Amino acid sequence: MAYYKFLHSQHINLLLEGRFRFGRLRYYQLLEAVTKNQWIGDMDEGCAINFIDHVVLQAGDGRDAIRSRLVEAGLTVAADASLTLYDSCTISHLDCFVFSVSRGELNLLTSSMCSPDKPDYAYDACVRISGLRHLADAIWKEGVLCHNGQRVSDAFCPPNNRSSDL
Repeated sequence: MAYYKFLHSQHINLLLEGRFRFGRLRYYQLLEAVTKNQWIGDMDEGCAINFIDHVVLQAGDGRDAIRSRLVEAGLTVAADASLTLYDSCTISHLDCFVFSVSRGELNLLTSSMCSPDKPDYAYDACVRISGLRHLADAIWKEGVLCHNGQRVSDAFCPPNNRSSDL
């Protein structure tokens, strides 16, 4: 399966010149709420839900591994605090900058992303991306932020090259 970047045709020359639009994740989360349509926006994008069946911590009990796992779930418990949780969950929302691409069969993606039934939000252009790792490395090494001329490598963390999907 290939990767594709869907966009509006008036922006295609910018992309082909190497200029990329990074959007805030919060924008895509709110897009679904505003449009009442999940075809492009997703309120759960960047959202982590962690279910907790039963946890009991006592002050000074030395269960640092459990406290660390709770921190990963978005809940910090001081070493001198006690906590009891039953049938609970934590919900964490990220807000960061993202460069959205789609992965799949072009005809299926096009029917969703370029649907004439959604003229206010549908895209009318698409570029195939030959490799995400190569793209991420190029953006990191050569990219410049349009609004202030700052290098991408000075403004953001390096690309995560651990994923086998890249």
